[in-house]
Amino acid sequence: VVQRIEDLDNLPDRDWQEFSDRAADAIIGTRVKLTNLRTQVEQRDAERAELARLRAAEEERQREEAARRQREHEMRIAAEATERARQAAEAEAARLLAEERMRAAREAQEAERRLAEERAQAERAAQTAEQARLDAERRAEKALADAREAAERAERERITAEQKAEADRIRAQQEAIWERDRAVAAEQKRLADEKAAAEAEEQRRAADKAHRTRIMREVNNAIMVHAEIDDGTARSMTIAIAKGLIPYVKMEF
Repeated sequence: VVQRIEDLDNLPDRDWQEFSDRAADAIIGTRVKLTNLRTQVEQRDAERAELARLRAAEEERQREEAARRQREHEMRIAAEATERARQAAEAEAARLLAEERMRAAREAQEAERRLAEERAQAERAAQTAEQARLDAERRAEKALADAREAAERAERERITAEQKAEADRIRAQQEAIWERDRAVAAEQKRLADEKAAAEAEEQRRAADKAHRTRIMREVNNAIMVHAEIDDGTARSMTIAIAKGLIPYVKMEF
């Protein structure tokens, strides 16, 4: 359209004789139609560019929404894993403590049973002879000491088992906390990497836009100087060249 307008403006002078007025009217009417057509083409191109921009913005919003949902999903999974680890650790500690208490109780009962047997034997021995009674008492006293020692040992083992179970529970809770912290740190790193990538892409786009703008400005100025035309016409020609609308002419960016 721009070329046709230029061709129309550059028509050589000709004597149309009695058709001069009709020829002038035809040239003016044609130029008005071509100018209106060029305006329509530019407006349609602008509308297409705006539609493309809106579509790109919507796609970016959808990508960000999907990324946000994925982050929430991963954080929820990490929290659930931490809670399951804590519950498992507490259950295991409770089980170990119960087993240790039952074993200590069985050992105490067995010690009491042995003590009772020793006392019965001592009483029977006392009926036969004083010496046997004294020996039986000595054995009973020894058995009592052994029983007390066994009971004390069982109590010490029970306390040790409780302390061990408590230490295991605390260690399991700490490991669960560490696992949660590692998951949170990994998520924070992933978010930082995504942000850095987005900023780098934005910088690249800004640089590319500035580069294209500079080249198109230089082309526009060259067309104005060498073709001796106004800035609006030169800008239209520059845009047409950049869009590849001019055959055999290409703008390298």
